[in-house]
Amino acid sequence: MDNLKRKELAAWLYNLVLAVAVYIGLSYVLGAGFLSRYWQGVLMLVFINIILAVSLNLVTGFLGQLTLGHAGFMSVGAYTAALMTKNVLPKTLPSLAALTIAMLVGGLAAAFCGILIGVPALRLRGDYIAIITLGFGEIIRVIVESLTVTGGAKGLRGIPKLFTLPIAYWTTVLVIACLVALIHSRHGRAILSIREDEV
Repeated sequence: MDNLKRKELAAWLYNLVLAVAVYIGLSYVLGAGFLSRYWQGVLMLVFINIILAVSLNLVTGFLGQLTLGHAGFMSVGAYTAALMTKNVLPKTLPSLAALTIAMLVGGLAAAFCGILIGVPALRLRGDYIAIITLGFGEIIRVIVESLTVTGGAKGLRGIPKLFTLPIAYWTTVLVIACLVALIHSRHGRAILSIREDEV
């Protein structure tokens, strides 16, 4: 058992050193001016989509349930965070603090919607979970495109630019680390057992 814990600790340390090394390389590339603002935006979108894919992998890969409304939950969190930074949080608040608060509130809003969908979905199996999540995603899309507060079909404009490439990188690393820790925990083993046998 101690040998297993040592191997897990060594793996965590190795991954941490690797993450720091990649960040140092990224900082050097940014500091030297090798990345234009366009490519920085592309890399930030890459990191955001990695976060989306990792969270989708938790449900579809580890839990073994087909869900088609993942973009709806992401939209709820993203629009909530954007509206918080644009309309609610004071402009004098430091950018990192404002971003942290907005991300937490957006995550809570998405989690609340997840509970609203998850409680009735617990009674369903198989393709019905995919159908209910697909319906939720379409409902969110229609709501977002209909409201003026979200900018309608044109999208939300004038969002304060608080998100930077280093923040996007470390947020991605944190999400992946949390997922790995969850899967190796007691709850993670329960998730894996549901995938193997729902009963």
